[in-house]
Amino acid sequence: VLSFTTTTLDDILKSFSDVSVIRVASGYLLMLAYACLTMLRWDCSRSQGAVGLAGVLLVALSVAAGLGLCSLIGISFNAATTQVLPFLALGVGVDDVFLLAHAFSETGQNKRIPFEDRTGECLKRTGASVALTS
Repeated sequence: VLSFTTTTLDDILKSFSDVSVIRVASGYLLMLAYACLTMLRWDCSRSQGAVGLAGVLLVALSVAAGLGLCSLIGISFNAATTQVLPFLALGVGVDDVFLLAHAFSETGQNKRIPFEDRTGECLKRTGASVALTS
């Protein structure tokens, strides 16, 4: 016979709410390697490996800042904030980086277009999907 009390439930929820730093760090490192490798090109002027690196680092810093702000104002963490949120933000953020980088490289086919117009065209093509997923 197994007994189940509120103390047991609290212990289970507390164990699931603990941050697994190794799991989160390994997930971010794998995504960092994937983003850099898939955006690299043999032609150095067209390579966007640094864009992939910057995108993953931006997502990591955003998650850290958000969790730090929540901790600062006293919001308690649960399993969703520690186990789901970092990976959800990573997936959505890196997807948006891929979309923006691809659209920007497509607008670069015509070299006579000014940089501001290329940026505007890139945001016109991907703005709706980036806004809806974010």
